[in-house]
Amino acid sequence: MTETATADLTVAIDRDAVDRLFCDARTASHFTDAPVTDEQKRTIYELTKMGPTAFNSQPLRITWVESPEARERLVQHMSRGNQEKTRNAPLTAILSYDENWHEHFPEFLPAAPHMKGMYDENDDMRITSGKANSHIQVGYFIIAARTAG
Repeated sequence: MTETATADLTVAIDRDAVDRLFCDARTASHFTDAPVTDEQKRTIYELTKMGPTAFNSQPLRITWVESPEARERLVQHMSRGNQEKTRNAPLTAILSYDENWHEHFPEFLPAAPHMKGMYDENDDMRITSGKANSHIQVGYFIIAARTAG
């Protein structure tokens, strides 16, 4: 599939990287016994945070679920079709967003900390923007995880 899918595309990165990031990548249902290292988690986080968002707001929050006890608590809240593969994954990440992401304007946009006020006054805009930008970051997270191996 990948040769056909990418054969006529002009890309600026190695074709194997294109295949790894886009063409060969599908939802994982089976995993090796190899653990995900702290270095891989750090790489995933560092790459994810570098993806552009509105105002560089970065509302995504990542909760790593590692211990068997925490994983089992999580699995109890999942649909049946996802329970076993989550139980067997070497690591699970819960991706959520910070509803109060705008409170950090002075940190992520020090040139315009006053922009926080625009979101203080409009909950719908704050929530919509936070969700939209965290969804963008989820895509970056997926690409970062594929990049980290």
